[in-house]
Amino acid sequence: MTKRKNLIILCPDQMRADALGFMGNEVCRTPNFDRLAERSVVFERHYTTFPKCAPARGTLMTGRYSHSDGMCTVQQTLKPEQPNLCRSLREQGYQTAVFGKNHCWADEDWSRLDFNSWCPELVAIVEPKQLVEEIDFQAEGLTPKRLHRGWDYLGNGTRHRPDEAYTDQSIEFLERLRDPERPFFLQLNWESPHTEYGVEEPWFSMYDREALPALPCSMPSNAPLSVRAQRRHRTGLEDNPKAAKEVQATYYGMISKVDALCGKIMDTIERNGLWKDTVVLFLSDHGDYAGQYGLPEKFDTHFPDCLMQVPLTISDPDLPSGKKVSSLCDLASVAPTLCDLLGIEMLPNVHGESLLPVIAGEREIEAVFADGGHERGMREQYKAFTTPESAPEPLERSKTAVYYHEPESMARSQMVRTELHKLVVRETGDNEFYDLEKDPFEMNNLWGSPEIQKHLPRLYEQLMRWNLKTLPESPPLDWFTV
Repeated sequence: MTKRKNLIILCPDQMRADALGFMGNEVCRTPNFDRLAERSVVFERHYTTFPKCAPARGTLMTGRYSHSDGMCTVQQTLKPEQPNLCRSLREQGYQTAVFGKNHCWADEDWSRLDFNSWCPELVAIVEPKQLVEEIDFQAEGLTPKRLHRGWDYLGNGTRHRPDEAYTDQSIEFLERLRDPERPFFLQLNWESPHTEYGVEEPWFSMYDREALPALPCSMPSNAPLSVRAQRRHRTGLEDNPKAAKEVQATYYGMISKVDALCGKIMDTIERNGLWKDTVVLFLSDHGDYAGQYGLPEKFDTHFPDCLMQVPLTISDPDLPSGKKVSSLCDLASVAPTLCDLLGIEMLPNVHGESLLPVIAGEREIEAVFADGGHERGMREQYKAFTTPESAPEPLERSKTAVYYHEPESMARSQMVRTELHKLVVRETGDNEFYDLEKDPFEMNNLWGSPEIQKHLPRLYEQLMRWNLKTLPESPPLDWFTV
């Protein structure tokens, strides 16, 4: 029997697509990601399905939109009984290894991995790093009154972020620990460039703050509550271009560091002759404001392309190297595509469809979808909204302040995006509409303008059909007997 292809997934956290060289960024230095793209199929318009870590990673593993399974916060994991790609690969004979943050699997699945970051063979590699002394941002004039909230993520220390260790563990697995007689699945989850914004030299000083092409740091016109509330309670209502540039430069430095780690993995693949029988997939779970709109990090109910558009490249010995795919696609299609490429059994009840016909030019995807936020009952019960002292971060320095002071900013929201338009609909109203051809940075919310009326029926229909396709049965499917 012919041995099946191996699978490697490289997943940095919170990496926006437009920060990469092969996606058109002429400033941020990503030679290794660019090198990987040259030998891969590149999806130029790939979007996440939820602008938050755990729900997006759940979709990556299941091919299902997160609202279908109730996975809408970072505290939730995949249900122990839920089919997912990692479990399916293990059951079909793959050796499985995941290094880096989990943010997806229940303890039961995590403990069944053949290797993870805390297994006895590898735990010694993870050692605390010496923190670099932080720059005095107050002396630099970057913390005026109110602005320290949110921008206090800044720093040039490594913040005990062991991405180098996770990379070394992955190399150890590839070179020594894997069983050469079995196909393997390796997922490397780098923590960077997720906030806090901090990286050591030489990456911290790699980008000249003054010379950076600026992202728009003003609040958009007719901005939704999700943006207004963040500005009120995190970074202040006054624009601060200098702070925004500092965030952008540090974020780019973090990406360049991860790029160097990617180079180590690629060299290991080359050294061990793995390109010929391995699928290598590179993507991220969601993007980052990086100072855009005067904001740090991301937010559950805000869907600009800086948060939604994420990289996706697939290197496969049977796919054309360097091919660029311009069709829209989203994260729900990744798992079905991998099932097809690996020749394994398709996951049950997936919402996404394999992208192989899209790669072949046989199909175009007209729209992509996303959702976020919580229904009213959840907002009334979730502790971060009602008892800030129980929240994981202090009220004055995190999104918890927004949740607590303005819980309506987290109202259930859904997005439909086509090539030219984006519609966001919220439980509470406060909707958004953007003409993406004229307004690519989404600075002018046209909701309420007469000119958009002709586009709404089609977008509403697409959103309704998506809900009809993806909302779960009640009672659940496994309640029925045949």
